[in-house]
Amino acid sequence: MSDHISPTDTFEEVLDSGRSELSAARSEYDALEQTEEVPSALVEAISDLERELEELDQTLNVGDEDLKLARETVQRVGVLTDVFGALRERQRTIVEADVSRIEHYVSGIVTLARDHGVATHTPHDLEALERQNSMLAALVNKGRHEKVLTNDRVTPGEVDAAIRQVNAELTTEVSDGHRAETYESITEALLDEIHEMLSSLEQKNPDRTAYSSDLGSVKSLLESIDDTDDTSAAQIAHTALEGALMLHYAVARTLANQRVAVALADTVTDSELSVDCNVDQCVADGDAETLIGAITDAVDTEVELSMSERLRQLLNEHDGSVLRTAQATDFDVATILDHLEQLYNDGQISDLEVTFDQ
Repeated sequence: MSDHISPTDTFEEVLDSGRSELSAARSEYDALEQTEEVPSALVEAISDLERELEELDQTLNVGDEDLKLARETVQRVGVLTDVFGALRERQRTIVEADVSRIEHYVSGIVTLARDHGVATHTPHDLEALERQNSMLAALVNKGRHEKVLTNDRVTPGEVDAAIRQVNAELTTEVSDGHRAETYESITEALLDEIHEMLSSLEQKNPDRTAYSSDLGSVKSLLESIDDTDDTSAAQIAHTALEGALMLHYAVARTLANQRVAVALADTVTDSELSVDCNVDQCVADGDAETLIGAITDAVDTEVELSMSERLRQLLNEHDGSVLRTAQATDFDVATILDHLEQLYNDGQISDLEVTFDQ
């Protein structure tokens, strides 16, 4: 029995892998669309590539050129999936950092309130805040990062607002000295995470040192606490805490962009995609946006080129007739005419002929 695989079978296997990849791309996009701003060209590419696969699937006599086109299309689908995957990684990084930051805040303030027997009068009691905090952490642990931002029961912003209300109430219920100690403890935990995130940036990334001044200010505030009275200590420690919270927020987003840049650089290398930017520099700078834009433009261009090439083949199969090609495929006449101009300008069509009804 021969193990030879026919060109048609190979062609079908390639298309099946493309459909599977496209389904993965849609899943990644579905998890992004409600919380992230995704370039419209990437969204449009999903439909364009789906149409390419459908057009290829109509091929009856599979030749080497058809197989080549199918593989090129599937490769672009893979690039698209990788881009959405990188954007999802940015989402995950930011959500995990935001939940962790709030967790430090909630844990410290709730413990302070309980240790001093404070019954808060805010709309959110301590137990409710802990449950909400645990809910957010559970969603992260289950990999449901998008649900942290879109679920109906609780969001990081709501928990942050609630714990700030509790903290404000403690200013008249707990001594300045004890509050200062708690603020210091939360700040130090946040600083540890900030330094860990900064150390994960590329060595040449200017953001590794961009936050030095602000970090130095927070640390100086903490160091000055011992030389003041309790009232001043609480005020200074709270200022340091607010600074650490803002820095943690900003650095998390810097790290997220760094991870996106690294992931997209790997995609460009693996796919041998030609992009109009310095990939290595983007990685060094953690410049995700430039890479996203360049890859989006490249994918969009490749899709257009592929559609033009596919139309050239279809027109050839139908003796150059635009009407017969439109009737036999999903391409409408207007789309075919748009691509005809490009094919003519590229020298792939030597002449155009108009036939009138008699």
